[in-house]
Amino acid sequence: MGAAAVLALGILVAGLSSYGLLQRSLREDIDAALRDRASTVQRQIETSPIGQLLAPTGTETGKVQVFSADGRLLAATPGMTDRVRLAVIAPAPLGRERIETAVDARIDADQLEHYRILTRSVNTRLGVVRMFVASSLDGERRVERRFRDGFLIAGPFLVGASGLLAAWVVGRALAPVESMRAEVDRIEASNLSVRLAGTERKDELSRLGVTLNHLLDRIDESAASQRRFAAAASHELRSPATAIRTELEVALAYPERTDWTSVATDCVDELARLETIIADLRTLTTNRAAPIRRSELDLGELVQTEIARRPPVRSVRYQLETQPALVSGDADSLLQMIRNLCSNAERHAHREIRVGVTMTATHVVLRVINDGEPIRASDREHIFEPFTRLDEARSKDSGGSGLGLAIARSLCLAHGGSLTALDTSDGACFEVLLPRFAGSAT
Repeated sequence: MGAAAVLALGILVAGLSSYGLLQRSLREDIDAALRDRASTVQRQIETSPIGQLLAPTGTETGKVQVFSADGRLLAATPGMTDRVRLAVIAPAPLGRERIETAVDARIDADQLEHYRILTRSVNTRLGVVRMFVASSLDGERRVERRFRDGFLIAGPFLVGASGLLAAWVVGRALAPVESMRAEVDRIEASNLSVRLAGTERKDELSRLGVTLNHLLDRIDESAASQRRFAAAASHELRSPATAIRTELEVALAYPERTDWTSVATDCVDELARLETIIADLRTLTTNRAAPIRRSELDLGELVQTEIARRPPVRSVRYQLETQPALVSGDADSLLQMIRNLCSNAERHAHREIRVGVTMTATHVVLRVINDGEPIRASDREHIFEPFTRLDEARSKDSGGSGLGLAIARSLCLAHGGSLTALDTSDGACFEVLLPRFAGSAT
């Protein structure tokens, strides 16, 4: 409908313009013929005796009357007697001419045709004479009428045919889109492995299909990740609850032989572990959504503060190499990120943990290196997923909940930075990159 409306407007403008040009062209042709006829009569008056009747010439264009200055009819074409006068328009000044359109019963009492009349006043050997040359506009009106009739018939036909053609073309062009829509509509949440059928054409629609397939891949991967996260979370939450229930059921089965103080202590420990997991889950799910309360902070000072207040762990010792390094961020969030990295390092280190803070031209770099087992290349991204623990950290006492590194990375991302595990052969190295504070010196 839009295409038909635009086309109808275009045809209307073109038709009106063409009609105007046609009228102008026909009128100019008639006026040129009137001038030629008037010039011929003027030459005839100057060169030869003039009688009452003007002989027809090769440039005959209609009716002619020649009047003297006092209004006497000097000559006329056959049929133009003194009773029928062409002087129905004001005569032109001497040496000038005037052309007008007129309808007058004295010219043609039967049909009342429209006439184009030229009047010219000239000074001749007979004195001042006024010539009137008239031509019927009936032929012009017939041409204009035929043009209008043809336009009124052809215009709606062209608009209708073009509208149907546009609808057919658009429908044919959008058919693959409708097919894609139907295929996507059939995809259920329980089966996200369905993909759109590809085409051999290398056009916009084929690229749209490829983009939709990539979108479905990301949705499928995200849904699978959520399912894994939910399964791992339920398992981690169920473990303390199961331990508490088992402890209580055994105690209730043998109440006289139960050390209730020991049972209460074990339950409190499991509840503390459960609270830790729940708190970590809440932190993990809100890190990216919560706004960061930013302020100017010294990351090196935050590292020293966190390590100074950490309790001793086995025989592990820290080596610090820090320098003032200003960043923009939230102190509590950055302290938690440092705390998680240190806890992870203590869990895997044998004897030593090296922590360094340096600066580059654009970033502040924090590295936490422990002398434990190196991280395999295949695990360097996997360890940042929630509830991921490597084989050597599977025990409940030393393995943690598997959320520490995931929370640390989410905190780094929330601050516009990154957290990666580097390739090293003498332990595990984690590198944090945070943007430098805008006002810090280079």
